[in-house]
Amino acid sequence: LDAKGDHAAAIIEYRKALALKPHETVYRYALGRMLADKGDYYGAIAEYRKALAREPDNAAVHYSLAQALVRTDKKQEAAREFQSANRLDPNYKPQKN
Repeated sequence: LDAKGDHAAAIIEYRKALALKPHETVYRYALGRMLADKGDYYGAIAEYRKALAREPDNAAVHYSLAQALVRTDKKQEAAREFQSANRLDPNYKPQKN
């Protein structure tokens, strides 16, 4: 669904999946990305933080969190998250949507 651009439906499906498997970081990250794509940066931040609680060494999640923090004008926090992403994976390149 997210590949088709149906963010609303993808968000519903990721939330259903998380109801069954609340510790699946990949679902949290994907949900965060869908929320961010819809402009719900605060919702995305919450999901990214939950994902990082389970996988603190995930550079992609740190990077995505940083982007969402920039969008909510939390530039100092964003800088720390960008630094974390770079420290964890200096060669990390975000995926193009």
